[in-house]
Amino acid sequence: MKTTFLPFILAFLFGCASGFASGCASGSGTDKPFNANNVNNNANNLNNTNNVLNNVNNTNPADTDGDGVPDDLDVCPGFDDGLDADADGVPNGCDGCPGFDDGLDTDADGRPDGCDACPQDNPDDTDDDGVCDSDDLCAGGDDGADDDLDGVPDFCDRCAGANDGLDTDADGVPDFCDRCAGANDGLDTDADGVPDGCDLCPGADDGADDDLDGVPDGCDLCPGADDGADGNGNGIPDGCEDVGPGSYEYTRIPLGGMAAGISVAAHPDNSYFVIAEYTNRLHVYDVATATFSTIDLSPGGSANIYFRDIAFSPAGDYAVITGMSTQTSNHGVAFRFDDAAWRANRPATTGVVAPWALTGVTAVVDYTAVEFGLFAQILLLGHNANSSNRIMYLVSLDPVTGAATYVTARNVGADAVDMTAANNVYGDPGAFIVGGPSGAFTAYYTEVTGTPEFTIGPGNNNLGNSNHTDAHPGGDYALVISSSGDAIYKFEAGMLNGYSDAPRFSTRRLWNVVFQPNGLRALVLGQYQNISGTIFGGVFEYRHGHYSCVTPFANCEITEVSIPSFGAPPWNATSGTVLQDAAWRSDCDGGLIVGGSTAYSTPYAFIARFQIINGAPCTW
Repeated sequence: MKTTFLPFILAFLFGCASGFASGCASGSGTDKPFNANNVNNNANNLNNTNNVLNNVNNTNPADTDGDGVPDDLDVCPGFDDGLDADADGVPNGCDGCPGFDDGLDTDADGRPDGCDACPQDNPDDTDDDGVCDSDDLCAGGDDGADDDLDGVPDFCDRCAGANDGLDTDADGVPDFCDRCAGANDGLDTDADGVPDGCDLCPGADDGADDDLDGVPDGCDLCPGADDGADGNGNGIPDGCEDVGPGSYEYTRIPLGGMAAGISVAAHPDNSYFVIAEYTNRLHVYDVATATFSTIDLSPGGSANIYFRDIAFSPAGDYAVITGMSTQTSNHGVAFRFDDAAWRANRPATTGVVAPWALTGVTAVVDYTAVEFGLFAQILLLGHNANSSNRIMYLVSLDPVTGAATYVTARNVGADAVDMTAANNVYGDPGAFIVGGPSGAFTAYYTEVTGTPEFTIGPGNNNLGNSNHTDAHPGGDYALVISSSGDAIYKFEAGMLNGYSDAPRFSTRRLWNVVFQPNGLRALVLGQYQNISGTIFGGVFEYRHGHYSCVTPFANCEITEVSIPSFGAPPWNATSGTVLQDAAWRSDCDGGLIVGGSTAYSTPYAFIARFQIINGAPCTW
């Protein structure tokens, strides 16, 4: 527009009616006469036109605050954009944080770091205690409230009224509030709220005490009576000093495909049983669901594992399973059944059982028995396979490393098959050992003032084949089964009683003996019997303090409680069936019996639940 307008103005000023050429001579072809007035007027017009042009070329947008920055570009309207004392790009008049860079906002909360009380937090102080969240000692509470002055705010104080920083046993619980001083409050294997180090009854609920005698039900020697009342000091509460003969009922539990049951153990909390078949397989019976899970430990090929014994640790965190493997060559084995793994994975069975290395011991070909807390945390009994030099071994097993160490080794002339913890004449512990197959022997190992003592045939060496033994809880005496004599011997104060003192049941083929955890009773197990067409599975009840037997079956304190109709359904037992082992529950008068026949021609197995009808009932 400017290039077309300018010539027109100039032509007008110089009196050119149309066009503009050199000398302004163009027009109608006739030169115009010079007129001075026109020059002056035109000069005035030129000045006016320059003013117009200046106004056209120099027009300024609005700048309300007069800072030289048009309003539409003004960073800080109403203030001078050129003033920025902290050089952060934000004019002073609009500076959110004078003296600091408004562009730095680490926590993106809209407050520049220089003026943010909590530059790392968004929101700054959730619990409104004046302490930034990232520095808050006690989220959700007032850090300033600390009544016991231990540096821990009241809201997060683990031990109100005492110093949280004092924790002598380093278990994370302050001393003043420590439930089990000197032990880890966080370890509670049986989940009863009582730490393991102070647990009155490991494996059971310390809070369950129906008879209010201060002894938890799971470890109650005399349910329903005061365990602390023991007038004669014999270790048996007065309320259970004597129990009458029990009346037993038996129920077969179905489990398909099982070979002969050889051993059984109840977990200390009575929630499940572990059963070992004669070879390769373990079965876990869950009491609450009445179901089985099977663990197969077959080595593969034609090799087998022959199981012998099962025992749980006193705390119930694991069980030891012993036996012999024929893989590569015959050698003794021991397995760890992990309670925590079982509970976490059940009914899955992988990762529950693992072998111990048993490094350090190589001579044992068969581990036949296990005891806890007897000269070692775990004590194993085993033997070799040399028919001309039969040696028994006591072996200490480290449950953490799996290392094994010889405690003693003795030539005893027969295979060692069982042991139990029985006291010596001084009341100190010892291992009473029996052997049956391929000869017979009894032996006793103890330590007196730290010196080992080993005795063959203590008091009586005329028992015959002795396959099993079990001690009364506390070890004051043990019962011993002579399978060749069908007799029940007694080992007490380091000595066996004589031949004529032992009750004999010549037609019952006795095999094993198992005490009740409270020591009031023991089951004596026998075999399949057919007497004049009456078939039964032989079982006897021994009651603590009732060993007298003037005439077996007639005038005898040891009473027969056999399984009736053992050859009929649901038992259908075959000749040669042995009642191999039993496990009592500690919370009632009942448990399981396992057995069977290993004869190739007539294989048979059973698991039976037993209950004393006139005793404390079990919940199954």
